[in-house]
Amino acid sequence: MDQQHNINQTTINYRLTGEGMPIVWLHGMMMNMTTDDQMKVIDFNALEQSLKLLRFEAPAHGQSTGTLNPTNYQWDKVGDIYHQMAIELLDQPYIAAGFSMGSAAALGTAIKHPDQVKALILAMPPVIWDDRPEQAKSYRKMALWANQGKLDRFLPMLLTSTPSPVDFVEEKQSGCQKAVRTGMCGLQSDYYEPLLLGASQSDYPSIEEISKLKIPTLILGWKGDPTHPIKSCEELQKALPHAQVHIANSYEDYHANTSIVAQFLSCL
Repeated sequence: MDQQHNINQTTINYRLTGEGMPIVWLHGMMMNMTTDDQMKVIDFNALEQSLKLLRFEAPAHGQSTGTLNPTNYQWDKVGDIYHQMAIELLDQPYIAAGFSMGSAAALGTAIKHPDQVKALILAMPPVIWDDRPEQAKSYRKMALWANQGKLDRFLPMLLTSTPSPVDFVEEKQSGCQKAVRTGMCGLQSDYYEPLLLGASQSDYPSIEEISKLKIPTLILGWKGDPTHPIKSCEELQKALPHAQVHIANSYEDYHANTSIVAQFLSCL
């Protein structure tokens, strides 16, 4: 059952389920818990008995309220809310996990609060570092269109540039792409510009910062998605001292994510 929690005058929609190892999961930009349920990057229902799982919707996403300040949507600021939710609702060290923007928030949280984050699961990391400026340029262009009220112009571009989930997932889990597109097109219209500007001002922490992390890390990726490229997974694996990577090249590989996560957690 969804509940609400207030942070910095923002109402955050969340779910807290299960008993066991505490873990926090956050969705990607312009997605929500419903799209996560459809995609099943990790089937948390299969792991519920062994996990105390906190999921929430970032500000301006799903049923959470937002602001019109782009700074609030920078990934490090989303990470601050991520950690505050974890501390106030779990009140114990936890595993930080997430998809795309959610993975950036999880990683940023681990760097700021290394005593509180026991491990990381970074699913489908976005475009980062050297390749980020071009992605940021695209977001700024779409933000300008949103500012001009041209939702009908920038939303098709956004949806085309973000093929989530990839085709081999959609073939076996029909309806996923529709659910993601419904979620991405369903935000309050005033939120698109600040969200896109916040994303354009964001990147993963530097290689120097994340190389200091000594915690176990699992990186999940998939082929065929230019906004969540395999290159990001490979660069992160090189930078993180204790990282392992699983790339889904087929639906069978994708379906195996849940068992790979279960094995990873069992070793902690």
